[in-house]
Amino acid sequence: MSDIGSEDSASTTAPVSAPTRQIKACERCHRLKTKCRPGASGSAIPCQRCEEARRSCERHPTPPPRARPSQLLKEHEKQIEELQRSIAKLQGRQEALESRLGSVPGNIDEHRLGSPERDTVNLQDGSPEADTLNSQSGSPQYFNTTDLEDPIASDVIRSHRLLPKDPEEGRSRKRRREEDGVPTEPSIELQQIAFDIFSKRCALTVNFLDFTSPSYTRQNVQLQSTVLYWSIIAVGSKEAAELAPVFDYAVRVMAKGVRMTLGGASPSLYDFMGCVLAMLWLSPVRPPGHIVAMAYELDLHNSALELSTKGPDEDRCMRYRLWCQLVLFDLFYSFASARPRLISETEVYVDAERLLTLPNARFQDFKASAQLEILLAVRGWHSQIRQRGASLLSDEVASTIFLDSHITYVDLWLEKWLPWAERLPNDPSVFSGKSSIKTAYWLARMFLAFPFLRGVRQANDITPGGRVALGKAFEAATQLLEVALEHFQPPVVNYVSEVTNVCSALAASFLLKVVHLLPGQFNATATIQLVERGVALFDNISGRYYAKLLGRMVTNVKAGIVEPIDWATELGLTDFSHWDLDGQWGEGLLDNFMNFTQ
Repeated sequence: MSDIGSEDSASTTAPVSAPTRQIKACERCHRLKTKCRPGASGSAIPCQRCEEARRSCERHPTPPPRARPSQLLKEHEKQIEELQRSIAKLQGRQEALESRLGSVPGNIDEHRLGSPERDTVNLQDGSPEADTLNSQSGSPQYFNTTDLEDPIASDVIRSHRLLPKDPEEGRSRKRRREEDGVPTEPSIELQQIAFDIFSKRCALTVNFLDFTSPSYTRQNVQLQSTVLYWSIIAVGSKEAAELAPVFDYAVRVMAKGVRMTLGGASPSLYDFMGCVLAMLWLSPVRPPGHIVAMAYELDLHNSALELSTKGPDEDRCMRYRLWCQLVLFDLFYSFASARPRLISETEVYVDAERLLTLPNARFQDFKASAQLEILLAVRGWHSQIRQRGASLLSDEVASTIFLDSHITYVDLWLEKWLPWAERLPNDPSVFSGKSSIKTAYWLARMFLAFPFLRGVRQANDITPGGRVALGKAFEAATQLLEVALEHFQPPVVNYVSEVTNVCSALAASFLLKVVHLLPGQFNATATIQLVERGVALFDNISGRYYAKLLGRMVTNVKAGIVEPIDWATELGLTDFSHWDLDGQWGEGLLDNFMNFTQ
């Protein structure tokens, strides 16, 4: 029985599983999806098929074991928790930045700057005003940083550094306005007055604003762009004492909008117009780096190609006008400072004549076309001077021939454009087309001669070619200042752009330096008297800087010295209106002209 029981127990046991196959598929058999057989030696590698085909045989990598669903679920839950913690951290940082910057990053047109519902302040926990501040309304929050009103110099945002906390952050906004005099939004009537002043005095200077269009109204411009609207209001109110509160508020809101573009906001085409107006009227003449970057972001550099391929329409014409305006400024600054152009070589060559063929070409288009034509010509002449180098500068005869031939071209340019300018209405109270053409004419002749004088710091540095160029540049600078005295009498001088102011001031400083270096070659008395008349011309808010600087230079020339000026203390930069905090002009254009380093 015991034997029978043992047999039954043996028969009921589970069968032993077959041994697992130890031979894994090789790489070639796995790719061909065939059965892998051991080779002649009995080993898996090399396999039989690879031996017969005389191919290399490698083992196919074993895939990693699959994780269990429960393990995958735990890993995913852990990743979700980490993501939630990161989101909460980023939200906290975003709220802190919004409270400090007073704005939400994004498209400028989607967030109306200066609106009460968007103004928030981040107060310390436990502050008595923290519960009630959100219900209060008023003007935007601003910071005590350098160059507050200058929309170009925004180092804090450009370097992505957080602003320091205000020691008086706990004060309510209403109390801060009352104690610190923070401007509130001006009335609609005052805004309309400033808008009308800009339309009458300044709109003729730029070609991308059609102030004769029925759609050009204060309400429509305000809807198009906050930056454009408050730039117009700031320019129109900057010279009127009665509109000083309007200017103070407008320039802050405008600068805040420009800084949003530095912080990553996407500008619209109308926002870019406002930035260009700020560059021309509300900021010292400096490299247009951020403005050029915005133009490339908006694809304005391809506007000429779009006109050729797609044909003109209102939007493409406006984009091309904006690009031409920026090219003009970049060329002027490059000539005046001898710094490289920011616009690339292949894109700086715009077709000046194309502006005249645009549908409904405006007066400003003719003026911009003439200026582009002559400045692009001067640019080509400078390239020729650099290529010929010392062989031209050291040869008096060759220099004379070179200068005379190109001055003849400038004379022909004047004969072409001056009759056109004289046929237009020339209101003596605005920057007319005739004065614009005459200014560009003498400016081109002065810029043509300047490369021959580069590096001159004393009389012995003047080359034979430089002596020829010096006389022609002196004549051009004298006539340029005479044009300013004839055509820029108030109120015109109060509303011309900073580029126009710089042209006259550079001519005056050049004349003073020449009189100091070569007192016996030119009529020093008449030249100094001419410059003193120019100093009196700049007796307005925007020109006060030039008046003080040129006045100090006249004093030094009369005393027989030209010494470095302590720009911040000697000139009293705190009196310069919207340039109050911009005291870094020791490396400016006028300083370059004092040493002929342009």
